[in-house]
Amino acid sequence: MTEFRIDISKPKKDFADHLNLEGNKRIIFSGPFGIGKTTFIKEFSEINEKKYNVIHLFPVNYSVSSNEDIFELIKYDLFYEILKFEHIVYEASISKLEHLSFFAKQEFHKLFHIFLKAVPKIGKPISEVLKDLDGLVGKFKEEHDALNKTEFTHIASFIEDMSESKGSIYEFDFYSSLIKSLLENIKGGLVKENILVIDDLDRVDPDHLFRLLNVFAAHVDFDKEEDNKFGFEKVVFVLDIKNVHNIFQNRYGQNVNFSGYIDKFYSKTVFEFNIQEEIVESLRALFESITTGPHSVADFSYWRNAITSEVVFLVRALIRSQALNLRSLLKLNGLMYSEIGRKITLSTKTSRDVESSKQLNFPLIIEFLRFLFGSTEGLETGLIKLKNTGAPVMASDSNSSNKVEDRISDLIPLLDRSNFPYNDSFTEKKLFRYDDYLTHISFDYTITRDNYRYGAAVQRAFILESNLERGTELADISLEAYFELLWETYLIYKKSIT
Repeated sequence: MTEFRIDISKPKKDFADHLNLEGNKRIIFSGPFGIGKTTFIKEFSEINEKKYNVIHLFPVNYSVSSNEDIFELIKYDLFYEILKFEHIVYEASISKLEHLSFFAKQEFHKLFHIFLKAVPKIGKPISEVLKDLDGLVGKFKEEHDALNKTEFTHIASFIEDMSESKGSIYEFDFYSSLIKSLLENIKGGLVKENILVIDDLDRVDPDHLFRLLNVFAAHVDFDKEEDNKFGFEKVVFVLDIKNVHNIFQNRYGQNVNFSGYIDKFYSKTVFEFNIQEEIVESLRALFESITTGPHSVADFSYWRNAITSEVVFLVRALIRSQALNLRSLLKLNGLMYSEIGRKITLSTKTSRDVESSKQLNFPLIIEFLRFLFGSTEGLETGLIKLKNTGAPVMASDSNSSNKVEDRISDLIPLLDRSNFPYNDSFTEKKLFRYDDYLTHISFDYTITRDNYRYGAAVQRAFILESNLERGTELADISLEAYFELLWETYLIYKKSIT
C-alpha cells in the first residue's frame, strides 16, 4: 500500500515563521481535533532537528492525579524524554579515593573519635568526653546561627524551603535544577533552542482541562520575568482554541472573559493550523487507492461516476465545515470497499419494497459516508453541521461546476416517494411536481433511469409562497437549500430501512 502524503510545505513555513517571531516564548498551536496536529509537529521536529530539541509531553493521564503529583509527573516525563537524546554528555564520576579525602575533612572529629576508642588506656575516657563535646559543638552551632540570622537570612531560608516543597508553584528542587542543567547539556554547545510541546490537550476530560492548564500556567510564570521553567526557550500548547473556548463558557458562563484567561499561554498570537485545502487537494490520490468489487456501482478511479462524484463533493464539503477530520479519511487509504446495500420500504404508488443498492444512488452515498464517520451519530452530526453552516465550493473542485439541480437528482426519488413512479412504466418527458415545504421550493422534474437505477432531472424550480402557490422561478438553487434537502432525504431513508 502506497503511503498517503499531504503537501504541507506551506503550513511548515508558516509555523517556522511564527516560531521565529522575536520574544515568542509561548505558543498556542490550535487546530480541530483529528486534523493531524501531532503528526505535523513530529514531522516538523524531525526536519528542524539541527535547530530545535523538541520534547513532547502527552499529559492526558495527568488529570487523574493531584496538583502536587502533576509537578512530579512532569519532571518524570522530562527526564524520560531527555534520556532519549544520544548526544547528551553526563558529568564525570568521582572516584572513591577522591571522595574519601573530601569525606575525611568534613567528618574529621568523628573519625578522630573512633580512633581514640582504639587506644586501650586513655581512649575510653577521652571518647566519653568527646561525646559531650559533640553535643556542645552542635548546640553552639545552633545558637551561633540563630544569633547571626538577619531579616535577609530569614527570607532566604523561607524561599529555600518553598523551592524544596513538592507541589509548590515555586518548587525548584535538586531534580528541577538537574533537568535545567541537562537541557543545557543536550544543546551540545550548539546554537539550538529547547522546545517543550504539551500535546493532546484536546483529549483531557473537560472537568480537569483548566486545572491542568493552571498547573502549566504556574510553570510558565515561574520567575515572573516571562521565562519558562527549566529554561525552555519555547513552550507550545497543542489544542483546539475554539473547543477550549466553548468548554470555558459552558463551565464559567458567557460573561466571563476567556481572553483574559487564555492569553497567558501565548506571547504573540494563536497559531491556527488549518490544512483543509491541502487535504481536499489530496483527495484524488486517496480515493483512487480504494479497490471495489467487480459489480460495484461506484468507481472511485473515475470521478465522473455519478456516485463517486457526489461522494467526493460531500466529503469536500464536510472537510471544509470541519465535520470530517483527517484521521477518519485515512481509513480510505488502500481500502477494499464492499458496498452496503439495505432494503428499504417506502410508501410508494405501488406500495412495494425498494432494493436501495440496486435502484437508488442515495443509499450507497449515505452508507459510504456512514462508514467514513464510523457511526450513525457521527454521520448525523456531520450532516446537521452542513445544514446549519454550509460549506464553500472552491473553483479548484473538479466537479464544482455541477449545478445544485443536478445534485438533487438523487434526492427526489425519496423526497417525493409518494408520487414517484417506482416499477411503473413512465414517459421520460412527463413532468412531475414536488413541493418542499421546508425549503419553500417547488420543483418540476422528469424521471431518469439507468440500468434499473432511478433518478430525477430537475427542469425548473420556483419559490413556494406561503399560500402554496408558485412564485418567482429560481435561476439557481442555493447550496444551503441543497444541504437542507439532503438532511430531509436522510431522515426519510433512515425511517425506511427494514
